[in-house]
Amino acid sequence: PETGVSMTYKDIRTIPELWAWVDLRFMPSYYDWFWSDGNPKEDVFKSSLLNRNRVTNGFRWTQRRGQMNECLTTTKYNTFMPFCFPELSWNGRGSKEDKTPFGPYYATDKYTYTDFDHASGMDDGFLVHFPYNLAETEKKLRELKADRWMDMNTHWTRLDFATYNPSSQLFAQVEFTIVFEASGRLVPTVEVTTMRSEVYMNSVRDYVQIVLELLVMVGILMYVIGDLKDALVNRSHGTWAEYFGKFWNVVDLCQIVLFIID
Repeated sequence: PETGVSMTYKDIRTIPELWAWVDLRFMPSYYDWFWSDGNPKEDVFKSSLLNRNRVTNGFRWTQRRGQMNECLTTTKYNTFMPFCFPELSWNGRGSKEDKTPFGPYYATDKYTYTDFDHASGMDDGFLVHFPYNLAETEKKLRELKADRWMDMNTHWTRLDFATYNPSSQLFAQVEFTIVFEASGRLVPTVEVTTMRSEVYMNSVRDYVQIVLELLVMVGILMYVIGDLKDALVNRSHGTWAEYFGKFWNVVDLCQIVLFIID
């Protein structure tokens, strides 16, 4: 950016370049409030990415951090470089992940780790919410930069938001992720996950899907009833242990459990 050379997200290699991309590329696209002739857009047309995908609300920025000096070093080089950082997994997780609060000198625990109550942990990290408000977002970004929110301990960041496209009836989750490798290299990736706004819409494909799903449910129900009858017959001539002691009966039970979970 300082040289005037056009930079894309994939070109990011340093933290200053990441901040520059957010300021110069992401923010003008996210808060796109004016037409090409300079006239302001109506509210329903604001923040429409690619003119068809409207931003649903604000965005989130999450980072995960590594524990300093939790790695092997060569003692004779400690005077030259007295600290190191561990190599974490591709999503910034691992036993060496640092969940300790951090912040600037005047508030060292300003940023705290958010641990959501679900097994995947995909959203866990040091999370910052940005409202759908340009002035508030710019203020919060300036605050993060002043606090050095991203530093040498940062190992993984993700900026994500959701959009809605009424033409294709799709919601999209857009994720800009950067992995900070132990070598110092930044690896940016983009992932877009779509979901239909309505499970069943007015199309031949959806009606066929409904019929097939009903057939599968009827088949599963008949399968359960058949196994239950076999179990009761075996129980009348012996014990439950005798029925469940047979390998294929256990396989049938596992299949039923997987069907129910799915």
